[in-house]
Amino acid sequence: MAQNIVYPSVMAATEEELSLLFQKFEGIAGHVHLDIADGTAVPATSLHFPFSIPSKYSFRAHAHLMVADPERWIAKLKHLVEFCIPHIEYLSDVPCFLSSTRQAGIPAALAIRPETPVAALLPFLHDLDYILVLTVHPGFYGSPFLSGPLEKIKTIKQINKNITIIVDGGMTPDTIPCAIRAGADHIVSGSFLAKAANPRQAMVLLQDAVILAERINN
Repeated sequence: MAQNIVYPSVMAATEEELSLLFQKFEGIAGHVHLDIADGTAVPATSLHFPFSIPSKYSFRAHAHLMVADPERWIAKLKHLVEFCIPHIEYLSDVPCFLSSTRQAGIPAALAIRPETPVAALLPFLHDLDYILVLTVHPGFYGSPFLSGPLEKIKTIKQINKNITIIVDGGMTPDTIPCAIRAGADHIVSGSFLAKAANPRQAMVLLQDAVILAERINN
């Protein structure tokens, strides 16, 4: 199993919200998960305005693209993030995306919505470095956790055990054990961290839950 990492999710409708989240997450994580939402692929909008990560912050980042035109966003974000995670449901040409990503030397990643069957990923599993499995209906902080999508992980790992599985959606100290038990490698946490009065303490609780779940799982 890859080293378990907890990423804070950054979802902001305005520059002010974004600045506040960066302030909250500075020093508690070295890598953030940027949630880009266009109001079309999902009901909400997030980071749909021009933005950057100010140099005073030490974050590295990747971007989860909940957008109807992921190719355009990939081009816009390539100098800001380490890699993008577009939704398989919205890519017009998945093989072309994977090929161009490989040629650029960038990790290849895809996201899958809760209702999309794992069969949609099967033709591409040997070409991927990361898969983002959503355990909520995407677009909002605080959406209800869905355990069903975790069942996809076993199938994915049976075909390509080297893929890193990121689980995103409703991740708290109570739900993280389910994700780790299912085979998750990395965890994304949104509202539990973003809405915490003490984000540092909240991150410790998440990390402790990961460590305990791993011990039990092993």
